[in-house]
Amino acid sequence: IKSISLPEGLTYISGGLFLACQNLTDITLPQSITEIGESAFGGCGKLEKIELPDSITAIHTNAFQNCASLSDINLPDDIQSIGYGAFFGCAKLENITLPKHLKKIESQAFKGSKIKTLVIPEEVNYIGDASFSLCENLESVKILSNNITFDGYSFFGACYKLSRYEGYYASED
Repeated sequence: IKSISLPEGLTYISGGLFLACQNLTDITLPQSITEIGESAFGGCGKLEKIELPDSITAIHTNAFQNCASLSDINLPDDIQSIGYGAFFGCAKLENITLPKHLKKIESQAFKGSKIKTLVIPEEVNYIGDASFSLCENLESVKILSNNITFDGYSFFGACYKLSRYEGYYASED
C-alpha cells in the first residue's frame, strides 16, 4: 500500500492497522477520527507527512513509532494525551507544536526525534520518563504550565544542544 484515503464516519484507527507498511507514503484521514490506536502507523518508514483532523483527542502508544521519514505532523489543539513512545524514533521529526489542550505526555513520547524547539503548553500536568531524551537537536525548552508532575527521570537526557530552559521544572510529588 502506497496511498490510502479512509472513509468519513470512521472514529478510531485500530491498533496495528498499518503497522510496518513500509511503502505507505500518503494517507488521508476523515474528520470523524477521534483516536489513533496503538502502533497504528508504527514502522511506516516512508511516511513523511500526515494531516491529523481537528477531531483527534488521543494518540496512543507507539502510534507513529519508528516512522523514520516523518518530518511534518500537525497536532490539533484538542489532543489531550500523547501515548507512550508515540513518536519514538521519528528521526526526521524536527518541528512540532504541542496542542493547546494537551494534558499528558507519556514516557518516551518523542524520544530520539530531531525536535529543535519545544514549548510545553499551560494545560500539561504530566510528563513521563524520558519523554524527550535522545533529542540531540533540542536547543530550547519553555514550560508554560506550573502544575506538572514529572514521573521518572531523564526527561531531557542526552539532549546535548539544550542551552535554553525556561519555566517550571519539577513537582514536589
